[in-house]
Amino acid sequence: MGIREFFSDFFGGPTKELKAKKKSDKPIVVRSAVIGTANLTNRAKHYAKIGLRNGYVVEQEQPANKLLILTKNHGALGPVQINVYYTTHTIGTSFKHPTKGRTQLFRRNVSDKMFEAILVNPRAHTEKGHY
Repeated sequence: MGIREFFSDFFGGPTKELKAKKKSDKPIVVRSAVIGTANLTNRAKHYAKIGLRNGYVVEQEQPANKLLILTKNHGALGPVQINVYYTTHTIGTSFKHPTKGRTQLFRRNVSDKMFEAILVNPRAHTEKGHY
């Protein structure tokens, strides 16, 4: 099962690709459509660009919850979901831990540099996390 199928089942719907509205907008794959970065809120756009540079797919933005969801098939970890609460700079990671099964880890007040480190290694210890 690929990452899209896994998260398609998780979110309850298929993943489709559509064209961005403007040529200048870099397409971002989301669960049910592709949207240009211009359609995201400014804070979500900032985190989406960092995620895209690291090979993640934008699954959805929930502006009411100030939440951006990124996913990636992360090799040995399998499918990884990153929840970015962009107003509080809280990052949640969800993946299958080698010994504990499916786990979540939350880190508060994450800098951009630390966010990139988490994207590279979702198990990275930041001394700001709790599960």
